[in-house]
Amino acid sequence: MKDLVITETIEDMDANKDGFISLEEFLHDIWDSTENNNTIEPEWVQTERENFLTYRDLDHDKKLNRKEVELWLMPVDYDNIEAETSHLFREADKDQDNQLTKEEILDKHDVFVGSQATDWGAELKVHQDL
Repeated sequence: MKDLVITETIEDMDANKDGFISLEEFLHDIWDSTENNNTIEPEWVQTERENFLTYRDLDHDKKLNRKEVELWLMPVDYDNIEAETSHLFREADKDQDNQLTKEEILDKHDVFVGSQATDWGAELKVHQDL
């Protein structure tokens, strides 16, 4: 499955079909100035450019090969569950006691509905016992 995700990502972003994702192809995929009717590049695009050159392009050839795409999409040192838990607590734990009350969850229900931790809200629905 991992190989399929890598292949599809490269095929989707590789405009010149050379088997790599160049810096230009990467940036065009996340922000296209012609689609946005904006000639001024947003600051976050510059941040993504720097991240590409510093962290993603490990061999510094200004393009991502299969291994670099894999590490970008599926980093080995990233714990998705820990990241999502930290995000939910950062957003909802008003008193920062590392516990979420019912009130805190309800006050930030939009954060929980949009979270993978609740299956995008599906786990928040009332369940009827049989």
